[in-house]
Amino acid sequence: MELLLENYEYQNEFFDIAREFFPVTIDDTSIIKVEYKQLDNNLNLKAEITAELGTKQFEFNYEITTIETVKKRCKLGLYDALSAYFNQQLPWGALTGIRPTKLAYDLIKNGIKMSNLHSYFKNNYRVSDEKINLILEIIQNQKPMEQNDALVDFYVNIPFCTTKCSYCSFISAPIDKVANYVTPYVDALLKEIEFAKQIIREKSLYVKNVYIGGGTPTAIPTNELERILQNLNFS
Repeated sequence: MELLLENYEYQNEFFDIAREFFPVTIDDTSIIKVEYKQLDNNLNLKAEITAELGTKQFEFNYEITTIETVKKRCKLGLYDALSAYFNQQLPWGALTGIRPTKLAYDLIKNGIKMSNLHSYFKNNYRVSDEKINLILEIIQNQKPMEQNDALVDFYVNIPFCTTKCSYCSFISAPIDKVANYVTPYVDALLKEIEFAKQIIREKSLYVKNVYIGGGTPTAIPTNELERILQNLNFS
């Protein structure tokens, strides 16, 4: 599949939508051409799609509000074009690159009422009724936790890995190169955990989730990992 854009500002977003409809195969000769123009509060998007059903052209106009950015409307435009071309609707519509519930919470913070979320996801992202109802159900189930200011998450960082991946941006190191630092690090980490537990008790907080990461926790010796886990009792 070849994606031809007049403006490459949103090429990643366009590709995210395109690959939802096209399998990534080496012999695929499909071509998608996209161009768009913004005028005041409106966006005009044109798409020409050449694939198994021949060549078809599509044109859409969208209103741009204070919440809907041009990027989101561009993604919606290509989705609508591909959806019309293949006569196919995807369960999550044009929603890519973000957790649906996180988006829902962001919308609520920006003034969208809970009762309007269904129509918002339908009109702006073409999300199916089934998936929208799933989002709303999750939000309802999370309400007791989200509305409780006494609940906190606790993160434990273990910056050691078996190998260092080339794409990794985290502060971590291969265990074979820094093995002599593991025990001193765990010693310092346990002191920090105790200080944090003291603050939690003083503020009458409750830990709802404990996250352990940073590198690969199981990369360190078992006895060192046991020392950490044994100190993560918040009762």
